[in-house]
Amino acid sequence: MVHPSGHRTRGDARLICDHEDAIPLTKYLAEDDIILMLTPVVRPPPGSANIGSDPFEPLGLAINARHPCIHHVPYTKKGGITPEIIRHIQTAQVVIFVISGMPSPGEPSQLEYAKVVRAACEKRRQIVLACGTESGFLRSGSFPAIIQAKDYHPRDLSAAAAILFGENPATEVLPPPPGLETEKPWKTREWDPSLIRPLQELWQQCLPAKFHLPNEVILSLLVREGYSKHWVVRDLDDPNVLLGFCASFVTFKNKSQEELVGSVALILVRPGYRNRGIGMELHAQALRFLKHLKGVNRIQLGSMFPRLLYGIPSDLSGVDWGWFERRGWVVNGGTPGKGQEVCDWLIKFDDLPKQSLAPSGLTIRWCGYCEIDIVLDFVYKVSSKQESMSWFDQYLHLWWHRDFVETNILVGLEGDRMVATALVYTPNDGSPPARDLPWPAKLGPRVGGITCICIEGTHCCFV
Repeated sequence: MVHPSGHRTRGDARLICDHEDAIPLTKYLAEDDIILMLTPVVRPPPGSANIGSDPFEPLGLAINARHPCIHHVPYTKKGGITPEIIRHIQTAQVVIFVISGMPSPGEPSQLEYAKVVRAACEKRRQIVLACGTESGFLRSGSFPAIIQAKDYHPRDLSAAAAILFGENPATEVLPPPPGLETEKPWKTREWDPSLIRPLQELWQQCLPAKFHLPNEVILSLLVREGYSKHWVVRDLDDPNVLLGFCASFVTFKNKSQEELVGSVALILVRPGYRNRGIGMELHAQALRFLKHLKGVNRIQLGSMFPRLLYGIPSDLSGVDWGWFERRGWVVNGGTPGKGQEVCDWLIKFDDLPKQSLAPSGLTIRWCGYCEIDIVLDFVYKVSSKQESMSWFDQYLHLWWHRDFVETNILVGLEGDRMVATALVYTPNDGSPPARDLPWPAKLGPRVGGITCICIEGTHCCFV
């Protein structure tokens, strides 16, 4: 309504679409459920009486008058959607994301931030409140619930709050976002070796050429004795096409085999099917499997052994690191187990020092056949102290295959006391380390490696 003076006396807001039945909030919100309101940090609209206040405070007050539990968290152009905001999302039942307009040239898009929040919401409802934008701009966002306000004037925000609680149900029906109207519930099924060809095709679509492996090598990495389980999402129209794949493993932490380490080793989703819940469903399935296995007291992202990917490759293009953070993983820390960068070192024989650098009094030799139990006790003590998960399991494989003990384990001794161990392998020696670490063979058949270096009183080394 417009006053004869030309000033609006009532707010202008309308419900554009609601494809997930998110409105009114009263249909599903309990009294203690949290509504999270994410608003941009912007200048108050022209003519506002409260120049120094948050221009979206009237929206929070209007919602709070109808529901007691509301958290109001601003986001900025520079900061975007921070880990702290993600933590707020994880406590909420519904998220209202406010867009204040289209970006200026060179500015980050609030629409893109809204997409990040959409992914972080997972199964929570998200409602986009767009102030001062046009329907064409909103259609490009693929959001299932949208309210459009003429501006972020207090009157318009109050009108939007009324819509949220079903007090102003007038709508302009937009078609569902692309894919939403045909989306099928994704069903995870257990992977079996008969699907190796579809898996290799998916593998090659998702990973750069340097990570491509022959079928027989992929099979040797995935088909394992003990606890290894992998899942797929198949195309319902063509079951020979895999839309997604997830690998998980469990390794032993000690010789009693009572303490286990689980790993979500790899998640692949076919390009063109990403951001549609496939990876989320595979990730959830792997965690359900690992959490319900007796003895698993630690779960890691990426697999050390067998080494599919030891975490997220830093140079892999198109990876949304925030996807993992939104699921509780710490991937940008600076300490072991918290996202610290790891790497393999490559050295040529011509570059080796001409004389031994071993300190005096230290003897380095091959492990004796009867020393494997001493080695296992030493490795368990050192690797547990340094939280180098899965290393003990690699030495334990050699306890089971003792033919390799005297050719694959190096020990360092001070007198009779063991102070260091390491595993040595070459691609074609048939040993467990060579089978579990396929990447040196990609460099050539004459490339070997040293791994799981345990040194008493210092940090372990992985090469």
